[in-house]
Amino acid sequence: MFIRKEENNSKSGKAKGRKKRQCDDKLKQCQTELEQCKNDPEWLFVQLGSQCSIIHEGEEEYTLHVKEMNIDTWFFTLQTNPAMTASTAEVTDEFETMFPGDKPNAAVTFVSEDGDYDGPLISVFLEAATHNNDEDNNDDDTVSVSYKLYQSDDQKSVASSFASYYSMLLFLMMEQKL
Repeated sequence: MFIRKEENNSKSGKAKGRKKRQCDDKLKQCQTELEQCKNDPEWLFVQLGSQCSIIHEGEEEYTLHVKEMNIDTWFFTLQTNPAMTASTAEVTDEFETMFPGDKPNAAVTFVSEDGDYDGPLISVFLEAATHNNDEDNNDDDTVSVSYKLYQSDDQKSVASSFASYYSMLLFLMMEQKL
């Protein structure tokens, strides 16, 4: 009997050792992934557009329509990396892929035809769409874009104060790695 207990203890000790090594390996893997996430840059996207309007769609939803959005979207990090550009159509088409879970906050500043600034409007951007510009204008340097926005109760009055503006500047923060 005594020998069997030692054999069982020996097997149990090997199993515990193997389990501990597996846990240690998994912990190291998680720590490495955490460090990589800490080093991933946060991206700031900038879009410029004109002929903008905001339409109240329901309880807490609004739609921002931009008739003439520049075809380029600029993006950069807060670190010392060079700024880059991407097609605005690609950015809006890939919106769901870029933000699969939590949707991004964005700040929009509006300019009236008189040159007066209004904003910023800070909102959660739920979805994006690019529209064919053939009917809207003949400018090859712009596309039409719509963003579905979410406004919390404390921001409703801010969104409803914006109606129609000559131009806008959009800052969109993206935490995911490109």
